[in-house]
Formats: sequence, C-alpha cells, structure tokens
Amino acid sequence: MELFIAGATSVFGLEKIEEAFKFLGYQVHFVEATFMKSYATIDEDVAVTYVDSLPENSVIIPLSEYWISYCVEHSSPNISQKALQASRSKKLLHTYLQEAGFSNFILYKTPSEAIEALKNDKKVLIKPEGLHSGFGVEVLDKSKITILEKQIEKTLNLKTKTMKLMKVENKGYMLCEYVEGDEYSADCFYYKGRISLVRLCRKEIILINDKPCTAVYQLIEPTEEITKVLFGWIKTLFEKDNLSFAQFDFIITPQNHIIP
Repeated sequence: MELFIAGATSVFGLEKIEEAFKFLGYQVHFVEATFMKSYATIDEDVAVTYVDSLPENSVIIPLSEYWISYCVEHSSPNISQKALQASRSKKLLHTYLQEAGFSNFILYKTPSEAIEALKNDKKVLIKPEGLHSGFGVEVLDKSKITILEKQIEKTLNLKTKTMKLMKVENKGYMLCEYVEGDEYSADCFYYKGRISLVRLCRKEIILINDKPCTAVYQLIEPTEEITKVLFGWIKTLFEKDNLSFAQFDFIITPQNHIIP
C-alpha cells in the first residue's frame, strides 16, 4: 500500500522513517508543498517530491500545518474526521475530551462570562479559533476588562501571509480560563489501535506583551499518569483502523490536573 509522508522537510531521519513503514508493508513517498521548495534544506538520502496535490483517497500522514489543512479539506481515509476537526478547533477538542470524561477546562460562552471571571481576579485567555501553536493567543487580567471587546475584534481580524500559505482559517475566537502550571508538548503515533509516545517535552513559557511564548523545550521521560491521559485522548479522537501522528500541547496544574 502506498503511503504519503506529507511535510517531509519539517522532520529529519527520513531514511529511518521509510524503513519503519516498509516493515509495516507500506511503499513510502515523501512529499512537500511546492511553495516550500525555496525554503527547504534537506540533507537526506531519500527523495522528497514537491507537489500541489495528491491522488484522491491517498493514505497521508501530515507533518505540517499545510498538509493538515489539506487533509481537512480533502479528507484522508486513515485519519478520523473527529481528529481532523479537533486539530483545527480547540473548542471541539475540549468538547470531545470533556464528553469522554477527560477535561474540566472552563470555556466562557460569552464575553459577559469572561468579564465576570476577570472581575473575580481570574485571568482569561483569548485565542483565535482554527489557528495553531499558540498563534494569536493573549492573556488578559482584571486591568484589561475595559478593552475586552477591542481584543475580541483584534483576534477576529487576525490574518497573516503564513495563514494564507498554510490554508489556515481564523474562524472566530475562544475565551477560556487561563490555567496556571507547567506546559508540555507530546508527539505520538497511532497505528491501528497501537499507540506510541514518541517524544515528550517540558516547555519554558515566558509572557512577552501579554503573549505566551516558548523559550525552551526540554526532553523528559513521561510519567505513568501522562501516558495514561495521552493514550485516552488519542483513543477518543481516532478510530480503530487509523494511522497517524498526533501532537498535543497541555498543562499540568499544581493540583496535577492535565489540561489540553
């Protein structure tokens, strides 16, 4: 069976990736978006093909935002619609996980609810719906109550050239509680019901102009509880016969709650 690793210039070790999938019976093709050709620097022994599209119903593992957008638009038989939708909506992600009993995260349905939280000295996070990697996220405190509507308008109007290239849409805004704690990032692999935690990093976050920014990634060993929760999230989002990578950012609170 043919398998397209899409966004191949965003990772290294392609030869080992190819060997691993050949062992599973796949004929691997490494592909990248045509517009990336002038930016990519590849030092690999395997070929990467630059394309604008792939054959219909291709088995695709997307490794970049562009190819996730491609799979959302064209679907991919190896990735569930639930997982694809959650990759482009934090609201949907929390909804799916809360329905499965995993998250007690607070989403504010209206600006009025967020204002009440701010009045009670709680911090509120505002982010664009549909964007990724903390892009456009801002942290608001009580002093920002009077400009909340302006912040919402600013968030709704956020557009960049990168978003256009990656075919990422700003679909609205999300207001939620600001969760204190240590931040982590996890890379996982799902293969027909089998799950592997490939990499786990602790992130050092600093606020620059009220925007959370990652300063350092530190590789760490996962605890039993982190592994259990991540595997539960993956089983919630993917179907039994799926094949995909999955990436999660999450926070562990001082009370040891794991919040995506």
